[in-house]
Amino acid sequence: TIDVQNNRGEGGQNEIGPELFRDIGVLRTSELLSAHQIDGAEQFFTRAIDYGYSWDPNEVIQKWGRDEIVGDYVRLFRTLRPEVIVTMNIQGTGGDRAHEATTVLVREAYRAAGDPTRYPGQLREGLRPWQASKLYFSGGGGGRGGRGGPAAGGGRQTGPAPHVDRIDTSAYDPLLARTYAEIGTDARSNHKCQGTGTGLPAIAGVGGGRGGPVAGPGGAMYTLVDTTIPGAMERPEGSLFDGIDLTVTGLAKYAGANPPAALTAALAAIADDGRRAQQLFGSGDDAGTAAPLEAGLSAVRTLRGSLGAIGLADVARYEIDFRLKLEEDDYQAAVIASHGLSFMAVANDGLVIAGQPVQLTLVASNRGASDVAVSGVTIEGFDNPAACSPATVKPNVAFTCTSAAAIPATAKLTEPYFTETYWKHPDQPARNTFDPAVPFGVPFAPTPFRVTFHVRAGSVEVTRDVPVVYRLVKDLYFGDKQMELNVVPA
Repeated sequence: TIDVQNNRGEGGQNEIGPELFRDIGVLRTSELLSAHQIDGAEQFFTRAIDYGYSWDPNEVIQKWGRDEIVGDYVRLFRTLRPEVIVTMNIQGTGGDRAHEATTVLVREAYRAAGDPTRYPGQLREGLRPWQASKLYFSGGGGGRGGRGGPAAGGGRQTGPAPHVDRIDTSAYDPLLARTYAEIGTDARSNHKCQGTGTGLPAIAGVGGGRGGPVAGPGGAMYTLVDTTIPGAMERPEGSLFDGIDLTVTGLAKYAGANPPAALTAALAAIADDGRRAQQLFGSGDDAGTAAPLEAGLSAVRTLRGSLGAIGLADVARYEIDFRLKLEEDDYQAAVIASHGLSFMAVANDGLVIAGQPVQLTLVASNRGASDVAVSGVTIEGFDNPAACSPATVKPNVAFTCTSAAAIPATAKLTEPYFTETYWKHPDQPARNTFDPAVPFGVPFAPTPFRVTFHVRAGSVEVTRDVPVVYRLVKDLYFGDKQMELNVVPA
């Protein structure tokens, strides 16, 4: 799941502290990341700035720059290639008109992302057009009209009744021991500067909290407003992904009506390895999942390496490899979990200055059923870090390495990678400038201080990249906290 926020909430109020404008944007970004530690979503942003309350979506779009922000959405859609996009309802039920403006721009970007004549500069950079299968509005209202005049679609809803689906968010996940509505409510509670409480999601027959009646009879409502799937508007759906083949074997569709036999056979083998691992996990044989997961990871890597030799067109090869890379990451994470491995890199200081010596402690814990081998450790971002020696790690034993290093004398100060002139010059566009050296739209610039563990687990090599952190206790009653290293002025 990917969360693309139009802006960072810079124009909002702060219930917990003095931060406003750019500072509250940093705070709210951090709170989103805390929420995603619970719901698991990845976070991205456009360059738009929340400049304060607005009564008119046309004004908002003019201040942001329509072409620029639609282009930001298009860039993210082409980069991330989602199958389904869900945005706010254009009709709105409250709040300022920036919400409505966001929906207008997302709806335009939905089609623009698949049009090779739109934003050709992105294609010259290496991106490819991408047309998602469905666009939904959250809620059960319309989608053909809007309050905002021409920019927002103008006028009242006309024509057939909207296609509204109800998705049961009250479904209970026995592995997580919670419903999805409960997970969402818990994640929402991290938006502390907005005064978001921890109200319980509604339960059928029982009063709900601030989260609203998302778990009552019928479930949450979503309005399908655009789709490339023939007939989808006319038939009821039980899932946002109805009509979309998300299986591994389904990747063969990108190769056309007659995909190469080598491709379909390889995809079937990868899927079969995953099914065998799931069956073993479901029966309680956690350690037994390692062998099929290792086989699946090897099969994914072999197929990725052979895509150029099995007669695929360039577009098919790109789309299949993009998704196989995600599959490889998933298999690798599953292999690591099946061997009971965990990793940590800790520094002895969190606020560091250029040229400062630091001591690193690197740990790889093996809580699995078999030996693993740490074949190497790559330490990045530091000057002259002491190397770690390879080692075999027995079950219920931890590999530990200490490394003396230094912060580079040329280290840049840690600060947001997004800057703006709007708050001092409101005649300027309400839009951030992004550092082009940072991946577009990420919450914060990735820390340069990282460690990669290289491990032989069973029959495969896996890697785990982790940021170097500092562990601190600012308040005894709040317990252990972690922070990435921040380079500060001397």
